[in-house]
Amino acid sequence: LFSATMPREIQDITWQFMQDAAEIDVMPKAEDHPDIDQYIVDCPEKDKLKTIIKIMAKEDLTKVIVFCNTKVTTTKVGEQITAAGVSARVLHGDIGQGTLNKVMDQYRAGKFDVLVATDVVARGIDVDDIEAVFNYDIPKENELYLHRIGRTARAGKSGKAFSLVAYLDRPRMEEIIRYTKIQPSPYEA
Repeated sequence: LFSATMPREIQDITWQFMQDAAEIDVMPKAEDHPDIDQYIVDCPEKDKLKTIIKIMAKEDLTKVIVFCNTKVTTTKVGEQITAAGVSARVLHGDIGQGTLNKVMDQYRAGKFDVLVATDVVARGIDVDDIEAVFNYDIPKENELYLHRIGRTARAGKSGKAFSLVAYLDRPRMEEIIRYTKIQPSPYEA
């Protein structure tokens, strides 16, 4: 069994059905690590949207992705960002491939500033100039965190990743920190 990522569900199935399996984990080389400044932004759940808008203005960010865990949250956040006067589009698993391609083409062309998405775009999208990624929701899988933040700092560029951490998000974020062995810097919005 070979995989670039190994979510917990697949690991559980693997160990259930494979006998005496050996696990080989290929660690990335230092030069494989993109130049991403990672930040933790402590804020109450109710202030997450306001915090994103504030950081975008403070950092002069015009091309970002905001990741949410569910389709419902993605739609809600997209509507709220648009209502705040920032151009945004939404992508999640219920969006058809034709619409997804159209939205991605518009994003690449700079027709809007914020792509609000579920993990459907955490892998496999090819956009080189994304300035920052926001984790509106902390991902449920450790590896998804790496895929999400890896959407910025592509093609030799630097980028920023902001994780919005409410009180109930703290244990999940601490698990991600242990997994990545990287301590994001605190960020005051």
